[in-house]
Amino acid sequence: MVNSDNNKLKFENWLKTKYTKKLTPAECVGCIERISEYAVKHNFIKGGFWGCTNFRQFNQVRVKLSKDRVFKFSNKSDFRLFEKVGKFYSNFLREEYGEEAEQSKSHISQTVSISDQTGDSIITEDKLVGDYSVVKSSNEDLQANLSVDNSSDDIDDLMAYMEWLSKERGLANSTALNYASSIKVADEYAIRNNIYEKSLLDCVESELIDAVDLLLSDTRFAEINSQQHNRFSAALQNYLVYKLGDEAVSRRRSKRQRLEIAVDTLEQAVSFDDFNREKFIRVLLHRFRNGIRFDSIDMDIFRETFEDLFKEKNNFDDIELEKRLRLCGVYYKDKLFPEEGIIDSTTKEKLFSYINSSFSSGKQILYYKSIYKELADLLEYCYALEDEFMLKAFIEYAAEKGEYYFFPEYMSREREVKVDHSVEISDFYLSAGRPLSFEEAYAGLSHIAQDIIWKETQWNSNYQRNEKSHYFHIGIFEVSSLELEKIIELINTRLEDEGYAIWASLFIDITEQLPELIENNPYLSPLGIRNAIAVELKDQYSFDGAVISTHNKSLSMSDVFTLYAKHHAPFSDEDIYAFAKSVETPIYYDAIADVTIRVSRNQYILKEKVDFDIEAIDKAIGTYFASDYVLVKDMDSFLVFPSVNFEWNTFLLESFLRRYSKKYTLMNNGISLNNVAGVIVVKGSESYTCFADVCAHVLAESSLELKKDVALNYLAEMNLITRKSYKDINDVLEQARRIRARRM
Repeated sequence: MVNSDNNKLKFENWLKTKYTKKLTPAECVGCIERISEYAVKHNFIKGGFWGCTNFRQFNQVRVKLSKDRVFKFSNKSDFRLFEKVGKFYSNFLREEYGEEAEQSKSHISQTVSISDQTGDSIITEDKLVGDYSVVKSSNEDLQANLSVDNSSDDIDDLMAYMEWLSKERGLANSTALNYASSIKVADEYAIRNNIYEKSLLDCVESELIDAVDLLLSDTRFAEINSQQHNRFSAALQNYLVYKLGDEAVSRRRSKRQRLEIAVDTLEQAVSFDDFNREKFIRVLLHRFRNGIRFDSIDMDIFRETFEDLFKEKNNFDDIELEKRLRLCGVYYKDKLFPEEGIIDSTTKEKLFSYINSSFSSGKQILYYKSIYKELADLLEYCYALEDEFMLKAFIEYAAEKGEYYFFPEYMSREREVKVDHSVEISDFYLSAGRPLSFEEAYAGLSHIAQDIIWKETQWNSNYQRNEKSHYFHIGIFEVSSLELEKIIELINTRLEDEGYAIWASLFIDITEQLPELIENNPYLSPLGIRNAIAVELKDQYSFDGAVISTHNKSLSMSDVFTLYAKHHAPFSDEDIYAFAKSVETPIYYDAIADVTIRVSRNQYILKEKVDFDIEAIDKAIGTYFASDYVLVKDMDSFLVFPSVNFEWNTFLLESFLRRYSKKYTLMNNGISLNNVAGVIVVKGSESYTCFADVCAHVLAESSLELKKDVALNYLAEMNLITRKSYKDINDVLEQARRIRARRM
C-alpha cells in the first residue's frame, strides 16, 4: 500500500523538475490537498489523492468533479487551478506508477490508425478482452494515416470516456474501446476536411455542440456513418452526453437530433425515384419481420426474395441496397425492421393518440420508458418490440417529420424544452408519504437517470436520511409550532447545563414529553426525526452527528468529551463507554485527560482533586530503571511512591506519565479502557525515539522466531500492546532482524 506522505513528497520533487515557471510546487500541492479533502468528504474517492497510484482512477475523479456543480460553486478559487494542477498530478502518476496504465493507454492510440493490406482504414476492438472484430471504411478521407502520437491529456479523456461507457452505459469493454477509437477517427476526418479547426477533445460546451452538428451534417460523413451502421453517430452522441450531460445535450441548437441529421442527409443522397419503396417493404415483411442485417448473406437473401415475389432482378450492390433499405424501416441494434413488423397499424394509431393526448394535456416531455410502461398492455403482443429504446427508434421513424424533437431519454414538441427533474422527484417522494429506498425511487422514477435521483437526494436539504439508503422528503414531517418551541426549550436546558446536547438523551425527553409528535410520524426512525428537526431548527442550532450546539458554535468531538468530563466527574469507565456509544464515536482519551485524572480502573475525578509531588514521583519511578526502559507490567509495587490521597495503581501512573512527569514518558500502541500497557522511557532518549524502537529491541533480545503471529503474541504477553494487533508490526520485525544481525 502506498504511503500518502511519501507520494506527496515525490509529487513535490517531481514538480520541481517539471513545472517551475508560473506555479510553485507548494501551490500545486496545496491545491491537490484541498480538492482531495472535498473528494473524500463527498465520496468521490477513498483515501484521498495522495493514496492513489492509478492515474486512470484519478482521471475518473477529475471528470466527475468537473461535472459536479456543488464542487464548482463551493471551490470557485480552486476550480480553475485544479484543471491545470490535476493534469500535472495525472502525468506524475503515469510516470511514477504507470507501466500498466501506459499499456492500456497504448491500446487506444494503436486502434486509432491501422491499415490492412487493401489500404482500408479499420478500427480494431481491444484484444485484451478476448476477441476482436474489424470494421472497414470505404471512404478515402478515412484512409489517411492518423497520428498515434496523441497528447497524454487526449488519451486520458478517451480512457475516461471508455470507463464512463462501461460503467454508466453498460457497454462491453470492446464496444467502449471501439467508440473511443471512433471519436478520434471522426475528429481527424473533420479537421482534414476543414469542417472545424479545433479538436473535439479541446472544445468547450458551445464549441463541442456546434462541432458535432457540423460533422453530422456533412453528406460524405453521413454516408460513411451509414456504412458503419451508425457507429460514429452513436459514439458522438454518447460523447456529448459524457462531456455535457443529458440536459445540456437537450439544449442543442440544431433542428433535429444528431442521429436524425445523419438520416436526413442520407435521404437527400438517395432518391425515391430509383427504387420502389413499397416493394422493398413487402420483401421485408415477407422475409425479414425480425430484422435484416446489412451483411452479404442477408443482402443476397433479400435479392432472391425480391426476384421470387416480383419476377424481376434487384441489381443494387450491397452499399446502394443498404442506402435504400434504411429508408424503408426502423434501424435498431445493427438490424433494420419493417415498421409493421414492430408495431401494427392499429396499435401505432393508439400509440400516437396517447402521445398527442399527453402533450395536449400540458406535458412538456414524454419519457420513452414511461410510454413503454404505460402502454405495456397495448404493446404486449408486439413481439419484435424489445424495449423502450426500440420504441424510441420506432417513434422517430414513424412520426411526422418536424412534429416532435427527440432527445436521449425523452421526446417533446418543443425544441428548447427545459427539464426540471427536481419537481418530479419531489412530487414522487411527497406522494409516497414515507421514506423510500433507492431501489423504490429508481423503480418509481425509472425514466429518470439514477444518478440524477441520487444527486437530488444527496445535495438537496429537502431530503433527509431515515436509515441506510432510505430517504424522505422533509415535507412529510409533521410538527407543530408548539412542539418546536418545546424542543427548543429542551435543547436550551441541556446547553445551559453542559454546553452541548446529545441527541440520544434529547430523543428520550421528546418521547416522554411529546408523544404525539412520535405518533404523528410513524414512518420516521429516531435518526429521521433528528434530521427533520435539524432542518427545522437549522438557523438556531448546529446538528453535528449526535451532538447539538448553538448555531455559530459548532463543537468538535474533542470539545464534547472535554465538556462531558468537566460536567460529569467523577464518572466511571462504564459511564464514559456509554457516552461514547451514545454519540457514536471512539473515546477521546486526550480530551478527557485535559480535565480529569483516572485514579483507578473504574473512576475518573477532576484534576484539582489530586496534588502530585512531581519531583518525588519521578524519583520513585527512577528506582525501577535497570536499563533504558521499564515495562509497565514490571511496575507491580508502589511502596516507594509518595502519598496522593489515592491508592497508587497503573491507571493513576498512566495519568501522571501522560500529563505531569518531567523525566519520563509512556509509550504504547494506544490507550485502552480496560488495561494500561506499554513501556516507560526516559524523555529525550536517543535509543528509543518511538514505541516501535522498544518493541524491536524486546523482540531482538528474545529467543523467539521473528514471525508476525509469534511476535504479536509475545508483545501482548509482555503487556506491551493492549491487543494482539499492531499496525507497524512488519516494520518492527524488520528492525528486530537488523538488531540481531548486528550482534552476531
